[in-house]
Amino acid sequence: MENVTLVRGRRKAREYAFLFFYRFQIQINKLDGSVGSDKIKIKDLRKDAETTLGVLEHAQENFVEEIFHYALVEKTKLEELVIQNLTNWKIERLNPVDLTAILLALVEMKFLNPPTPTPVVINEYVELAKTYGNEQSGSFVNGLLEKLGQLA
Repeated sequence: MENVTLVRGRRKAREYAFLFFYRFQIQINKLDGSVGSDKIKIKDLRKDAETTLGVLEHAQENFVEEIFHYALVEKTKLEELVIQNLTNWKIERLNPVDLTAILLALVEMKFLNPPTPTPVVINEYVELAKTYGNEQSGSFVNGLLEKLGQLA
């Protein structure tokens, strides 16, 4: 029974991290890439995610913070990995929802310890892409993550 709670907890935490990071990215893009504490209100982004998904438990918060931390700190490396594996696409043309799902999945595959099995990570982020993206998001994210998952 405890594993069911953990899975649901991780699923909710992933969705929270996804919404939080997506909104953060949108804010950065509006500000031409500058990240200033006076410009981006992290508390407001957190409130938005909480309004959508509710308040997280402590373990979920830690998971979200770890994903968010690595997504920010390793963003350049993660994007470079994506660029190297895109065929006939430029990263700038990617749907922001798809890119968010891909980047956060890569964080889980490459940096989190203990690692979640790659097929689970891919499935979770494909589902998020389907939920928040367009008709092609699920298959696009799945294809790229399958390719990237072999490198992880």
